[in-house]
Parts: sequence; C-alpha cells; structure tokens
Amino acid sequence: MNDTGWWRVPPAAAPVRARVNAPTAGDDTTPDVMVAGTFAAAGLVTGGTVLVRNWPEDVPAAEALAVAFADMGGYVVSSSVGLTVTGRSTSGDVDPVTIDLADASGVAPLLLVVASLAGGESRFVGPIDDRVLAVVDNLRRLGVRVDVEAGQVTVVPGQAAAGRWESAGDVDVALAGLVAGLVVDGIELTDWAVVENRYRGLTGEWTRMLSADEYLVPGSDRLPHEYVTR
Repeated sequence: MNDTGWWRVPPAAAPVRARVNAPTAGDDTTPDVMVAGTFAAAGLVTGGTVLVRNWPEDVPAAEALAVAFADMGGYVVSSSVGLTVTGRSTSGDVDPVTIDLADASGVAPLLLVVASLAGGESRFVGPIDDRVLAVVDNLRRLGVRVDVEAGQVTVVPGQAAAGRWESAGDVDVALAGLVAGLVVDGIELTDWAVVENRYRGLTGEWTRMLSADEYLVPGSDRLPHEYVTR
C-alpha cells in the first residue's frame, strides 16, 4: 500500500491453498461476513482451498453466502474447525447463478465480483443499493458487461482488464475489488487505508494466504502429512 492509501493488489499466481483467521474489527471476536467471505472466495475463484477458521456461525448472511458459493460450483464444508471452500474448477471458473438481493444483503458486492468470473450470465434480483451500483461501475470500468434494469442486475462475464477500482471509502466495495484482483493483474484499489484501519492486519493476512500453499484435505484443518501417526 502506498502513502496515498491505494494498493496494487497482488494477483494469485497459483490456486490459493491456506488456513486463515479472518481479521476482526476492534475488540470483536467474530469477523464481519464480508471479510470472512472475501477470504473464502479466494479458494473458489482460483480453484484452490481456503479454510476460514473463525467463520461467523448462526449469521443469516454467512449462511446465504455459503449456499451461494456452493451454487456457484464450490465444494463448501462447514465443520467444527470452520468453513472450507474449494474451487471445483482448476481454471477458477464458477457457475452462473440467480441471486435474490434481499437474501444477499451485505454480501452482494462480493457475489457480483465472483459472478463476473462465471461461465455464463448471472442475475441479481431485488433492491439495488449504492454498494451494488458502485461495484457495477467498477466492473464496467474493467470491461465487464453489466446490465442494470429496474430491480435486476445481469452480469455477463468477459475478459476483464487491469484498472482502477474506486472504493469511495466503502469497506465492502474495497473488499469486492480485492477478490477481483486475484484474477485480474493490475487492479489498483483506492482508499485501501480505510479497510486496513478498520481491520488491522488484513493486508498481511491476505498476502500470507497467497503464499501459504497449504495442501488442505477439503473439510479439514489438517495437511495430509498431519494425518500420519508417528
């Protein structure tokens, strides 16, 4: 991150495989759903496996996000050790979906970005708020076709290009851009300092995750060699 608060997001050079603890805000012990979901999405969109150890439980938005990731073709396992999301496609392609924006309240920015990587058109139906429109503008800026009608957003996947992702001081919009930066080299996130100031250590945990290369057994917090009894 540079002194002006923007960050050139490091792309994923390989499928992301890691065990992470999603950073929390202040004295909170449970991460916000958007933060936890952003880390989990890294496994889905890169064809890797990510375990979020401190996945928020009994939170409707978290449950809706896990269902959406499964509908998008991910192998999603909830267990006592957290939530594991594995991308079934080695290319990172995901399945198109139809999402009710009312059910996806709070995580729509993230799902819009994941949908831009799908193999077909995805539709988001329901109330369209400012965060959704901000992500739409950013996706269009990268060259992704997004159609907005009364009560519906249609994402038509296409080859995205490098560019500036305007966060406009909104944490959720910035986090959505972070996922886009995994697969689009050259994403420059504005106002990243707003995110880091709220979730101390997020930048460090994100970059550590990209280089961890932990070959997890899906649904477990163990690596294969850790099953060996000596």
